[in-house]
Amino acid sequence: MRLTLSLFLIAFSFYGNAQQTKKALFIGNSYTASNNLVQMIANMAQSTGDSLIYDTHTPGGNRFLNHAANPTVFNKIRGRDWDFVSLQGQSQEVAFDSLTFYRDVYPNVKILCDTIRANHTCSQPLLFTTWGRQNGDASNCAFLPYLCTYQGMDSALTTNYTLLAQSNETEMSPVGPVWRYIRNQFPSINLYAPDGSHPSLAGSYASACTFYSMIFKKDPSTISWNSSLSASVADSLKIAAKRIAYDSLAKWDFSQLYPKASFSMNPLGGFQLQFQLDSLALIDSIKWEFGDGNHSTQANPSHTYATGGTYQIQLKNYHCGKVDSVSKSFTFILSALEKKDVRIESGLIFPNPVGDLLNLNLVEDQLKNPVIQIYSSSGILIKGLNQTENIDVSDLKKGIYMLLLFDDNRLLKNQLFIKSN
Repeated sequence: MRLTLSLFLIAFSFYGNAQQTKKALFIGNSYTASNNLVQMIANMAQSTGDSLIYDTHTPGGNRFLNHAANPTVFNKIRGRDWDFVSLQGQSQEVAFDSLTFYRDVYPNVKILCDTIRANHTCSQPLLFTTWGRQNGDASNCAFLPYLCTYQGMDSALTTNYTLLAQSNETEMSPVGPVWRYIRNQFPSINLYAPDGSHPSLAGSYASACTFYSMIFKKDPSTISWNSSLSASVADSLKIAAKRIAYDSLAKWDFSQLYPKASFSMNPLGGFQLQFQLDSLALIDSIKWEFGDGNHSTQANPSHTYATGGTYQIQLKNYHCGKVDSVSKSFTFILSALEKKDVRIESGLIFPNPVGDLLNLNLVEDQLKNPVIQIYSSSGILIKGLNQTENIDVSDLKKGIYMLLLFDDNRLLKNQLFIKSN
């Protein structure tokens, strides 16, 4: 059988609007505890019909080395099969020099991430990417000049949290980048408490919108709970989280939990195809769409089509709440397709070469529901007709074509013809 294939990879994931329940643990310090951030996220989820089950551990000032040495942290990690575990270090440490970073931060984040995954395969560490202080870090400015400004400190935090996410194959909650967008686009909104470090109510609300986007993979503009903020302020913060976090989900995801959708297909004769997954790794469930309204959840199904034509096959693989999808289009055209007996002379098409009108040389009118399909030499369907006489091909360009004759969805005959003008 001759089969024409086109491959289109649909990368990345795609989440519907169905109600979701997520379980998340938040390990951090006062930045996470301020204004009851986690309850804010839960309130936002409730307003959209979702639900957040959560626990927290947020002792003030705790660093990653404190978290990684605290039995309470490990007990909480092992307390549930969490969907996400948010990890937040002390507000300055991730921006410090390389020596401090690789001595105090990097190894302890790895310990925490390894523990999270050892507890439950699908648990995803989620790095709480914090923000630069309002006017930079004055206490360390003399030692690390790049910390003297908000921009320098904020850039260092985002860069190093990204490095941690890449190294540990985690997701990031890009709160710092969302704050930077707000500072640039909505400068009248004050994100900081009076100390210039901790979040104001607006700052925590922006953080919560970001976490909602990353945990539920949903548009934060659908949130209807505004806390005690004005609608205009809350809407501005939602816009920021949408543009930076939700609209760029893939940018903040360095995880390796994605099921890789890939398959092959082989003809079995007639209009039947056998489909084969290239790998069963990282797959919880499968859905095939065969392009004719039928589907399957089997690993390696076969499918019989009612008639020839062009179909689009789509495979979706699901794992740990994520999905990867791939599509292949194919066209059934002739040579080894099953043929049925019917009294048709060997020269089906006349005249051949063809001018503007094409006819079929039928000995007897035995056809009940004839269908004519005309394909280009590259296998593209050009025409589909129900007539067998005086077929207008004046619009076809000069070249070689293939005609297929079906009756009651059965392939009867095929023949090449030449369009002469």
